[in-house]
Amino acid sequence: MKPTILPLLMAFALVTPALADTPMAPSAEAVAAAQTPAEHEALAAAYAKEASDLRAAAARHRAMDKEYSAPGYRSLKLGAALHCKKLVDSYEAAATEADSLAAAQREAAAAAKAK
Repeated sequence: MKPTILPLLMAFALVTPALADTPMAPSAEAVAAAQTPAEHEALAAAYAKEASDLRAAAARHRAMDKEYSAPGYRSLKLGAALHCKKLVDSYEAAATEADSLAAAQREAAAAAKAK
């Protein structure tokens, strides 16, 4: 039996759009270098944007899940609906973490102002 590349291409097609949805967090260097209130506020804003972007990605995948889960959808056996559900959960959890990081950076900014 000759192996086929189709399963690999299908997996790549499912993963590639998800990677494009993934927002960029502040760099480790920016986090390590932050000392001033403005630098901490900039990090807080970046984390807040990351949380917003993650929630938008979750919403897109929630909508795709709805389509993939519709009765009669041809690719139900591919697992696309489950894939989307897992991404929604992951994106929402990551957004909550980004919110926490933004709050921590706001606290760091307030502490830096108090010095």
